[in-house]
Amino acid sequence: MPHNNPHQRVASLRPKSEREQELDRIAADCVVAWQAAKDGEEHSRHFNQVENRGRAETVRMARETANYPQLPQIIVTQPVDVEAGYNDFMTRRYGLGGAEKQE
Repeated sequence: MPHNNPHQRVASLRPKSEREQELDRIAADCVVAWQAAKDGEEHSRHFNQVENRGRAETVRMARETANYPQLPQIIVTQPVDVEAGYNDFMTRRYGLGGAEKQE
């Protein structure tokens, strides 16, 4: 049936983009796979559960390894001097802004 819309006629004259060509190739391959299935033959687009499960497992493992957290950084500090600690709870200690932290 001919196009009655002039815009569709012009669109059919322009060259197809790479995406449209790829979609046409995929559609043609799907038709061939469907015909092969009707004839009882094998085709590369037919679903194979064993191969698909293997691919899914590989994808799952890759996704898990990609999301591991980074290793923590180990920061080595100076050893604490126990003698200088205020263990008597009688000495006043002040925090940020002069707030009294310990009496």
